[in-house]
Amino acid sequence: MRPMRRGLLMCLFLCLAVRVAAQTVGTQVGTIADLEGQAEVGRGGEWSPATIGAAVEQGDQLRTGSPGRMRVVFRDESVLIIGDNTELIVDQLVFDPEPGVFRSLMRILRGKVRAIVNDGYQQPGSSYEIESPNAIVGVRGTEFVLRFDPVADVSEVVGVGGRARVHSVLDRAGHVVFVTERELATVARGQFPTAPRRLDDDAFRLYLEGLEFVGAGLPESQTVDHPLLTGAALPPEDRVGTLPLPPAAPANPDAPLTRAEAISERERLRDPSDLVNQSLPIVRSQAGQVGVDF
Repeated sequence: MRPMRRGLLMCLFLCLAVRVAAQTVGTQVGTIADLEGQAEVGRGGEWSPATIGAAVEQGDQLRTGSPGRMRVVFRDESVLIIGDNTELIVDQLVFDPEPGVFRSLMRILRGKVRAIVNDGYQQPGSSYEIESPNAIVGVRGTEFVLRFDPVADVSEVVGVGGRARVHSVLDRAGHVVFVTERELATVARGQFPTAPRRLDDDAFRLYLEGLEFVGAGLPESQTVDHPLLTGAALPPEDRVGTLPLPPAAPANPDAPLTRAEAISERERLRDPSDLVNQSLPIVRSQAGQVGVDF
């Protein structure tokens, strides 16, 4: 009985090992969803221009010029935005939801990236890491920015959402710090991470600069004072509160309103978000008209 159980366990282990090993160099692990400016993919020692919709394979090297950026969506539904003057290697991505295997490892050689990590990495045993020459950032379902300056040999980690774990390559298990939203930790060559410090709005916005694709469905639109949200990108006539008001209501509040005055008063008090006081929508047809009251 015991040999049978041992044989069954060995069979299961081999099946899992085969499935994981199948995801080796050359396996498609993601897709280039967006790009701007100069961007290239290195594969097999050769570089070619990046194109939207192109496959990203395990072992690929991704780099951008200036200006240049790209957005990569991986099979595990995580997203990586690569800023300008950046070079990164996709070392490993193992994604097998049936046994709950989530494992991702990338290395940044220079530049700045923004990672939006799938919640699947919250499962026990899952691992999502981006390494620089002196730092390791690991997360389980969160969002962060990692910038590496090869000249200064300094890595900077900024939390955008959730919590990111930061190590030095000197100690992959200890001397860990955690950064949360709008916090920064740095790792210099031969040193452990600094204690996280809070960033003001201007500094936080500077780290996110160049790591946005408007309309890409990313949470940056909620964390950045984008002109589309502040109203700066809208013409004056379309901004709330900038339309000229109709004539004010009669001075005597007890005097009955005429029909024209009542309509004017209703329009004066009307707000774009006020569905109750908006004029009744009319749908016209050849046979008549229908009022649709919401």
